[in-house]
Amino acid sequence: MPSETGNVLPEWLKKEYRGAQWIRVDLHLHSPGVNSFKFPAGLSARHKEQVVQAYVAQLKAQGIKIAAITDYQQIRTEWFQLIREKALAKGIYIYPGVELSFGGDVAGKYGLHVLAIFPFDMDAETINRTIDKMLDDVDEPLVNSDGTHRDLRPRTNLTESLARLRRETDCLFIFPHPNDSKGLLKSFQPDRAAEILAAICPEAIEELTDGDRDRLRSTGRIDTNRIDRIATVLNSDNHSIDEIGTKRLSDDSPRATYLKLSVLDDLGAIRLALRDHQILAHVGEKPEPAHTRIEAVEIDGTGFLGSLCLALSSELNVLIGGRGVGKSALLEVIRYGLDLRLYAPTEYREGLPRYALGSGGKVTLVMRQVVGPGVERRFRLERVLGEETRVYELDGEGEHPVPLTARDIIGEQDVPLFFGQREIYEITQSASLRRQLLDELIGGTAHRQTQKIRQLQEKLRHNARRLLEVQVQRARRAEVEQRLREIEHEIRLFERHGIADKLQEETALARDEERLGRLEGICRKLVEEWREMQSRWKDRLQHTLEGLAQAESQQKRLLQEDATRIVQDLQAGFAELFHRGDQELQKAESGIATIRQRWDEGRQALGEELRRIRQELGARALDPDRLIHLTREQARLAQELQVLQQVEMETQSLETERRQLLQQLREARREAFKLRTDQGDAITQHIGTRVRVEVIHRGQRKEYADRLVEFFSGSKIPRRDLEAVANDENLADGLALVEVARKGKEELTRKTALSDAQAQRLLDFLNEKEGRWYELELLAPEDEVRVSLKINGRWIKLEDLSPGQRATAMLLILLTRTRRPLLIDQPEDDLDNRFVYEDIVKLLRAHKGEFQLIVATHNANIPVLAHAELIVALEAESDRAHIAVQGGMDHRRIQEEVRRVMEGGEEAFRRRAEKYGLEVLP
Repeated sequence: MPSETGNVLPEWLKKEYRGAQWIRVDLHLHSPGVNSFKFPAGLSARHKEQVVQAYVAQLKAQGIKIAAITDYQQIRTEWFQLIREKALAKGIYIYPGVELSFGGDVAGKYGLHVLAIFPFDMDAETINRTIDKMLDDVDEPLVNSDGTHRDLRPRTNLTESLARLRRETDCLFIFPHPNDSKGLLKSFQPDRAAEILAAICPEAIEELTDGDRDRLRSTGRIDTNRIDRIATVLNSDNHSIDEIGTKRLSDDSPRATYLKLSVLDDLGAIRLALRDHQILAHVGEKPEPAHTRIEAVEIDGTGFLGSLCLALSSELNVLIGGRGVGKSALLEVIRYGLDLRLYAPTEYREGLPRYALGSGGKVTLVMRQVVGPGVERRFRLERVLGEETRVYELDGEGEHPVPLTARDIIGEQDVPLFFGQREIYEITQSASLRRQLLDELIGGTAHRQTQKIRQLQEKLRHNARRLLEVQVQRARRAEVEQRLREIEHEIRLFERHGIADKLQEETALARDEERLGRLEGICRKLVEEWREMQSRWKDRLQHTLEGLAQAESQQKRLLQEDATRIVQDLQAGFAELFHRGDQELQKAESGIATIRQRWDEGRQALGEELRRIRQELGARALDPDRLIHLTREQARLAQELQVLQQVEMETQSLETERRQLLQQLREARREAFKLRTDQGDAITQHIGTRVRVEVIHRGQRKEYADRLVEFFSGSKIPRRDLEAVANDENLADGLALVEVARKGKEELTRKTALSDAQAQRLLDFLNEKEGRWYELELLAPEDEVRVSLKINGRWIKLEDLSPGQRATAMLLILLTRTRRPLLIDQPEDDLDNRFVYEDIVKLLRAHKGEFQLIVATHNANIPVLAHAELIVALEAESDRAHIAVQGGMDHRRIQEEVRRVMEGGEEAFRRRAEKYGLEVLP
């Protein structure tokens, strides 16, 4: 089980959750008042207080919060009242009940046991009198003084007697141990058993198997809907305290029943849970949510939602109330706290957090993330208005700040999805947003793939920049080569006049001085790099030592001592090496400085000789200083040419790299398409009877055409011609267009619908700036997500649907595929109520327990028929919102609020009653 972190949760969160949750119930218990009960060692009926204390302690130890004591024929009031009183003090609710025992003369071959559970506050003596009067026509006592009992002998037949008891007391019925002594399937043949079930329609049968259901259904004596309404339950049927909640089935699974409830003292809530057992009842191990969810939201501020605190269900949460009570504001504040993206940002939407929080206001969220089976993490996220979200991880030792964003810490696979009032509408209008939504539903895999595409595109842009730089360098090489030829030609003039020989020493000196200058530069660069490397390595080793010191596992000494010693030895070795390196570099710098000094001194000694030579040549037409300048320039350019000659090799490498990157980009886009296709197919497979999703490779041609027109702006190529190019199936993308265009105008006109003149304009435009070729290679149409909705047997494309039908299609997709928390604001504004009832409610029920949904809605079908675990009724008063009432769908005040403020509330409850047979049956 995940470790508990409750000790670091806000106090209000520990006690304030008001919605439905899984409650362990045991509706077949016996008290010490029955003859077959075995008292604990050393105790007897005389030790009533100790026995009852032990009884209640066992209930609490087994996590049983609702129980029914069902002693045979009558309630043993002296035991029942005491157990009930002590249990209630521990938060355990004990319902009055009776195990009715009918003999074989009135109930089949061997007789029949039926559990009757009565309303929580019904008087026990009244129940006993009712049973005695209604179900028995004999004057003998039903229960003897020693706790034994006799079988019931009703005035009327079995089914009429039980039906009358239900009408008079509003009790519910459970058939216990159906395949054992006095069990329904033991005493009756399947056809008669089916008739009894059809007449009585019990709420549950103990240990009813799928095979039992099939046999009963095959008789044709009971309607399928009725047999499907009957829940399977597992109870203790104890005859000692130790047996309470501890019995197990043959496969070692616990004999335990859990009902989803928010109120514990209402038999109507239990009846509803048993009738709607597909989503509200569970046997065996307690269901635990296996998905990431938001546990609570707390708002501190002076704004409209100031001081609001709300603990949330891990399943369906519904915000209700009239207009302007804060439903949308609350969802927006949660979005703000998580820093979730908006699909349709507006000034109004972006201003809601300020309105809700007020200046300096803060929203705090508690999230629980499921990492894997049995592994969970808890986070507290808080955001002050105008600041970034701060994240703290909660564990058994406290909370620790996490220097990451909410999206980073939760991960793409678990980060909640948010859809405000306009989001779904905008998505139905935008092909680009539909693709983004599909990627969101795919989650981390799609995020990594789109990130890979962006990285490849950035690498290609960098490659293009380098290629353009290289082209400039190649042009520079031609200039350098030309200049060297000119210099060589001019130096030959000096040589023909004998000046070069006379100035040979001076020109050689100039060339050597260039060499000495390069040596000085290299030495300075080495010193800089050496010092930079020293600093970097020292920091890295010190950081490593600090990390080793923080080791915390059982083997931490290996890191804190042995590994630390190795790093310290490495530090000492490097310190010695760096010291020696510093000495060698200083020695080299000193030596070069000495050479420079001697060089300058030697050159000064030559100065007089060179002055004499210049005087001798002074009458000549050629300037001796010119030769010296040319010689120096020649040495410098010769060195530059060596560098530029390497550019040719780099150009080839860059061009090869570009071809590879372009191929990788195409493959990455293809892989993204496959991911989207798989997701679209999965959606279609889940809801193919209503919604179909197709992904068309590079299908967004209109958007591509717009981008192509924008790219060629200023080329004077008509828009219609560019649109024709964009829609040409033989030119899949910008890269394909480049490949054709590089072959020349003839090929371009042959492969496209462009005229000679337009093809030439296209080439001229691209050639005007070489970078345009590279930019065009990256243009490509995105995949198109096509959605169709089936209406009256026909598939209709999203574009041809009404706004309400479009919203329906998108909402069905969201509810089908996401396993992340989903926040939706009033989706029914555009929805047809028929679609809500027939499609959305079914999906919500089908995926119960798989993801968290927080929805603001006015449509009663969503909370009533999908059975919301938590309904929060908001009200506004004096410019402040507050929670009027909150609870599960079984809460009476919540039901009143739903009827009062929600559209179609009464109709939704009527539908539910009809569906689950909640009317009093005859």
